Amino acid sequence: MFKGLIKLDILDLRLNKIRNIPPGIFDSLTSLSLLKLDHNPLTCDCNILLFVNALKKNYLKLHVFGDYDPLCLFPVEMSEKSLKELTENDFQCTPPDVIVVPENKTVLVGEELQLSCKAVGDPEPLITWAKDDIYLESWPKSSGKIVLRYTVIDLSQTQ
Repeated sequence: MFKGLIKLDILDLRLNKIRNIPPGIFDSLTSLSLLKLDHNPLTCDCNILLFVNALKKNYLKLHVFGDYDPLCLFPVEMSEKSLKELTENDFQCTPPDVIVVPENKTVLVGEELQLSCKAVGDPEPLITWAKDDIYLESWPKSSGKIVLRYTVIDLSQTQ
């Protein structure tokens, strides 16, 4: 969403009804000095903890929030807690665990290939697929399945 905005210094997202912040969404904002997130109905869960921890690595004592103090709204037990105060002790996060590992498969040119993978954890792991370091699109993104229907022309068979 914010890719290519490397010179963006101040990002004002106040009053936008933002509930969730996907991990890595602000990673490309290398010049960011102020992030205004207050007055959003933030859900404070393991995903937002990843976000806060990433900010802590890049911004000492979360000065990126400036004088603005984004607060949790959900869940009820976290309501009114400041993002600046969140710690691992506030959550029961679990690291990702792959429970269905994709099989190695070989197919002939032009054949369909279907692969499956399943991982559990909190936050829910996002499964991405790549071939030869090129990321492949799958839909829906979190389904853990991909069907490749690429038509490949094998030029070595032609004369």
